Amino acid sequence: MKTKKLLYILFFIVLLSVYMNLAWDAAGRISPIYYNMIMGAIFTGFALLHGNTYIGRKSMIVLALLTFIISFIMEYEGVKTGVIFGEYYYGNVLGPKALETVPWLIPLSWFMFMYVSTITVDAAFGRNYTGWVAMFLFAVLDSMAMTALDILIDPLWVTRGTWVWTAVNHLPAGSVFYGIPTQNYFGWLLTTMMIFIPYRICYFMNKSSLIERNRDYFLPCLIYASIVGVGCIEALTILSNKGVMFVSLMTGGLFSIGSLLGFMTWRNQSKQNT
Repeated sequence: MKTKKLLYILFFIVLLSVYMNLAWDAAGRISPIYYNMIMGAIFTGFALLHGNTYIGRKSMIVLALLTFIISFIMEYEGVKTGVIFGEYYYGNVLGPKALETVPWLIPLSWFMFMYVSTITVDAAFGRNYTGWVAMFLFAVLDSMAMTALDILIDPLWVTRGTWVWTAVNHLPAGSVFYGIPTQNYFGWLLTTMMIFIPYRICYFMNKSSLIERNRDYFLPCLIYASIVGVGCIEALTILSNKGVMFVSLMTGGLFSIGSLLGFMTWRNQSKQNT
């Protein structure tokens, strides 16, 4: 019971922090560094606690370690070389930087979004699959769901000085997507696939020992859908860009609808079994 209460407390704080972005926007302010770091720690705590129960400790450790290590390496090389995500650098909004390059909060951010993305995919498509083909396909879907969030995150946070693209004006029109180099999104797909493929292998090998789904399993799906919803509102109010909103609805929005349908299917089955 104590674990469940803690899970709910962390969940409501995380969900509130997502909607707080609208409050910061209305006040014309950027969320302060200490707030971002505290929320990042709470979000990470929620993901670890939820994942330990619903995807298993082994899979949770694999996902967390791979995300922290690979995302940092890719971000560091990305900032230094511009080869992976395009030429960019981080501002001071996210706090202290490791090796004076990548904020410590960035690997945590990757992990937070990676976790809600993979749970949303599982909720939308189920987990009664086996075989190597299924492992690979789910890793692809995970990467697509994660990159769908980046379609919203990057244009919005650029306006806040979180990171700055330094060569966008010199790129051909076809190489820029709503102010962001298209190379960035391919970099996200590559990075997330490097993490999700080994994670999915571990997950599929150990999923037979997982507990059955219950209502709490779907909590990360609500966070994912809220990020998409709030981001779409901000795309209209901050960016005045219906294009970003439309693309987000057609990507992250579809994953959110899929997870909602998955929840409704689970609920109907639960009613039939009682």
